[in-house]
Amino acid sequence: MSAKHKSRSNDIPAMLSDAGIVVLAFLLAMPSRLFFDSGIGSSLGGRLGNWNSASGVVCVFLFIFAYLWTAQQYGLYSFRSPISRFHQIVKTCQACLNACFVLSGAMFLAHAVTLSREVLVFLTVLASVALSGYRFVHAGRARASRSSNLSAKNIAILGTNQLSYALSQQFLKTNQPMFNFVGFLEFPGCRFSSELSPASLIGEISDLHAIKAR
Repeated sequence: MSAKHKSRSNDIPAMLSDAGIVVLAFLLAMPSRLFFDSGIGSSLGGRLGNWNSASGVVCVFLFIFAYLWTAQQYGLYSFRSPISRFHQIVKTCQACLNACFVLSGAMFLAHAVTLSREVLVFLTVLASVALSGYRFVHAGRARASRSSNLSAKNIAILGTNQLSYALSQQFLKTNQPMFNFVGFLEFPGCRFSSELSPASLIGEISDLHAIKAR
């Protein structure tokens, strides 16, 4: 499978997840209409409309399509050139706002006066918050997973003089979890520091290939 086709196959689950989040945001935005109907009065009730109609469902699908297309253009589904979590959140909010503009324009051209613009605003806000939160958590988990999957690499210091010893102490102080200091390699003509323990020697430079194969 080519890298291009592999990237597209990885895009599909991410897009489906985002589409599901938008649907959930819409279901949460719907009660806003009930709030306006019962809390403010019948003056707004006539123009809030009913998003449970067929035209409302079409508008939700249009919002999802506009968001997914914009998010893809922003590189939110690109695994080859990942972006920081901050830029993911910014671009996610921009994609939701663009989807809102697209749907508003479509509703205006279609004269969909029975559909609540307030629900659209709630949908945009809730979708932006939910999608941004999901991306923030998912990016954090992916980073932690990558860190846990990295195996520690063994490191040996060539030389047994005072400089080699000082280098080993500096390395141990940094306490790098990705690296494991295994000892020193001795080579002819190099002085042996009095601070080095014979137990820290793992072999000579000529034994390097055998040591790497362990």
